[in-house]
Amino acid sequence: MDKLAYDYTNTELMEAYWEAVAQAAVSNSGLVIDFTGGIRWEEAYYLNGVVFSRLEGKVRPFTRGDRVRINPKATYLCRSVNYAEQYHSCGEADPKKVYKVARVIYEKNGTWTLSFKGDEESYRYPADRFEKVEEKTSAAA
Repeated sequence: MDKLAYDYTNTELMEAYWEAVAQAAVSNSGLVIDFTGGIRWEEAYYLNGVVFSRLEGKVRPFTRGDRVRINPKATYLCRSVNYAEQYHSCGEADPKKVYKVARVIYEKNGTWTLSFKGDEESYRYPADRFEKVEEKTSAAA
């Protein structure tokens, strides 16, 4: 598995962040036609959150590969959020489903969001509405 951005040294993190910002700026500059511009901005946004979480001493609540589900005590819908941290109804998490975390994103306002592998990959959900699902270990015979 690739090294997670949260595990980078300060130097590695800043180099990755500035490279992502530069690629995003060029891809959206109008000088080139780049259909990956949105992906590049998403990467820059993600790394920006990693930088701020480190500066603010925040520890991510989950990590890539964790299996999570909506907290069963929740009595509300879990809708996705956009980059302005406003709720919208494009994505709605299924309370019966277990999701595999693809990314943990720090939003710079003390909150975290999650993106998942699979169908919901392009959506981000509030991390505080999820709980980790412990994987069952098989007993040795």
